[in-house]
Amino acid sequence: MAVAATMVLRHFGLSIFLGQVAIASGRPFFDTVASQGPAVLLAGVTLVAVVLLVGHDVLRIRSDDLLGAGATGNPAILAGANRMLGNGRPDVGYAIVFPTMTIAKIIAVQLMLG
Repeated sequence: MAVAATMVLRHFGLSIFLGQVAIASGRPFFDTVASQGPAVLLAGVTLVAVVLLVGHDVLRIRSDDLLGAGATGNPAILAGANRMLGNGRPDVGYAIVFPTMTIAKIIAVQLMLG
C-alpha cells in the first residue's frame, strides 16, 4: 500500500476515534465542570496568588522571574510575559518552575479530591 494511502487511513481512523470519544464524554464532562468548576477555579486562583505573594514578598524573587514562571507553568503566560518584558528572563523562570509546579498541581488535585 502506498505511504500516502496509509497515512490517510491512519489519520481517518484517529479522527473517528477522537470524534467518538468526544461524543461519549461531552455530557459527563459538562456536568462535572458545571458542578465542580467554580471550586476548582477558586483553588487555582488561590494557589497562584499564594505562589506570587510568597515568591515576591517573602522570597524576594524578581517580578519578571515570577511572571515567567506564571505560577502555573502555562506557555500562554510565558508568551505574554516575554512580549511584555522583552528581556528573556521569563524563559529562565519558566524553565526553573515548570517541573515543580507540575508536581504541585498533581498534589493539589489529589488533596482536593481526598
